[in-house]
Amino acid sequence: MRVTIKRLRLVLLVAAVAVSVGDLRETLYAFPDDCAEICPSSDCNTRCYENEMEFQNGNTISCRDYGVYDTSQMCCGDGVCSEETGETLGTCYADCYVPGTEPQTTFLVNGSLNPTMPDWMWTGSPLYNAIAATYNGQAPIQFFWAQNSFGEVTWPGYSGIDAGAQLLANEVNALPAGEIVNLVGHSHGGNVLIRSTHYLDRPVKHLIELATPVNWDLPKDQAPRYTAGDGAQWRCTASSWADVVQLLGASPPQVTFYFLYSFWAAQEFEEASFYLGQGDYENWAIHYALYLAFALEADYFWGSSKIEWYGATIPFNALDHSMMHEPLVWNALPSFCKVGG
Repeated sequence: MRVTIKRLRLVLLVAAVAVSVGDLRETLYAFPDDCAEICPSSDCNTRCYENEMEFQNGNTISCRDYGVYDTSQMCCGDGVCSEETGETLGTCYADCYVPGTEPQTTFLVNGSLNPTMPDWMWTGSPLYNAIAATYNGQAPIQFFWAQNSFGEVTWPGYSGIDAGAQLLANEVNALPAGEIVNLVGHSHGGNVLIRSTHYLDRPVKHLIELATPVNWDLPKDQAPRYTAGDGAQWRCTASSWADVVQLLGASPPQVTFYFLYSFWAAQEFEEASFYLGQGDYENWAIHYALYLAFALEADYFWGSSKIEWYGATIPFNALDHSMMHEPLVWNALPSFCKVGG
């Protein structure tokens, strides 16, 4: 069968677009801006950069990523990390940042669609205990923002998120001067954290988002998302690639384009399958290339709701939205997310 030059150029063009979109998505994976801030020693710093590409490709972080860091707490004396990296207790203490015992105030913030404080925030819950253990037994303060109904957390107003942010900022600003502050929020609670930084008159040490929808509409008032939270010394977002709720909580364009491109990809795949069955490889190649382009665009918008613009995004592969506020996620966060700095 004769393949025309015009059609061949079309296939190559569409394939090139598909590859370009895929490359763009890979670059969106965030990584700490400066490995030297995480790894004080030159050797650890070198290994940190060597593992940056593995992290950008979406692989789960292990202590090997920073040479001496465990996935839950600092690696010093940790048998699993020692077996993996080969470091001794002496070299570990030379390379690791050991968290201090100074008092810290940590706020634990709920997500949306909760008429009352959810049980995972209750005193003694698994996540509550895991956070307390991280900060030398200092239990988190449960901050519940009640204006979290569907109409209050969706476009165009997002009024509940803004109201919760102002209330949180008031509590944080009322703390004694110089006290270390950490903020931890699940789902839209993370957007409350980000929005609250516009009302804070003091710095935040750690701002940790758990399954927070990266909504292009938030924050509001012409304040781009990447400028929010710059009062936090360390920013981390834990996202699951299987979490549908993160997408549904994003902005209308993100949700709309995901479903549109998914629909078009399904149509092109069906067309490609038809022509393949007919033995028409020219039309099969055209429609299959279009399928790949649309599928990659859909994947981009899916990922756009999960990959934060500021700080590190920690990817998980198969956890649903409710599992993202469990200790298994908290303990898997790298040390710099929780106690670094």
